[in-house]
Amino acid sequence: MHWLTTHTGMPRARRATFVAALAVLGLAVAPSSAFASGPSISGTVTNGSVAVANVEVDLYDPYGDFLTSSCTLSDGSYSFSGLAPGDYHVGFSPSTGASCGVSNYVDQFYDARTGGSATLTRASEVVVASGETTANVDATLSAGGTIAGTVENGASQQLTNIEVDLYTQQGVLVESACTAPTR
Repeated sequence: MHWLTTHTGMPRARRATFVAALAVLGLAVAPSSAFASGPSISGTVTNGSVAVANVEVDLYDPYGDFLTSSCTLSDGSYSFSGLAPGDYHVGFSPSTGASCGVSNYVDQFYDARTGGSATLTRASEVVVASGETTANVDATLSAGGTIAGTVENGASQQLTNIEVDLYTQQGVLVESACTAPTR
């Protein structure tokens, strides 16, 4: 079992004890924003020719646990600051359902070897050193496709509120949608 840590690198249980001890001694504890200038990860997201704004960028610890997310700016840039030194994974989620609003691009993870990985387990670790910015953790997104159609009964009548699921060739659920009435 590994300790879950805060951005200070100290396990949460020990950090809480440490903060309580400082309070008993009458010492102030710096807010987490005081660490915002510490180690960071930054990069840019494009579609191969232009910057892509509003892409959700997700940060994971080395065990694959989600830590936080950010949205790319109008120039496609993003950054995570105030990080503890260590290894991280970075994911890019521009698909429907992501919090930032861009769609019709394929999700991927940062992979320094190939330019992008489809899975977290194949992603490159991003190493963050003390006091350093790990820059150029970039992504070039591939355009996604669109699947459309209708669900009908045997009498060629369109059916509504039918769940349609999309799976990979390996049988992994990608996305679900419900049929709606035609207008």
